[in-house]
Amino acid sequence: MSWRRPDYLVNRHGQTVRFHCDYPRTDALERFMKLTKRVLTEDDYCIVFTGGTRFRVDDETITTPARFIYQALMGEKLSEAVYLIRTCKTPRCCRLSHQSPRKWLHLEGNSS
Repeated sequence: MSWRRPDYLVNRHGQTVRFHCDYPRTDALERFMKLTKRVLTEDDYCIVFTGGTRFRVDDETITTPARFIYQALMGEKLSEAVYLIRTCKTPRCCRLSHQSPRKWLHLEGNSS
């Protein structure tokens, strides 16, 4: 019988969880680029993420693909108050030049 006891680890909340796949062994940027493809649109091209709507960076960080690639290539961490607007019309495009950072506008005293 080739049954193997699963590996367990304790996460940052103190919970015991099963050890996930071997994603920490390869660089996050390398894994990300394997899940992208170039799509030609009119006179330009987009980089489309084919891995879904979320990307697991490491054990503690799960983020959107566009936010991950923006932070990785620009070298700056976006705050929670900043979100990215896609300037092209291609769904799931994460090309850096097609992303525009914007801040959330919190209107105080406005209940509507």
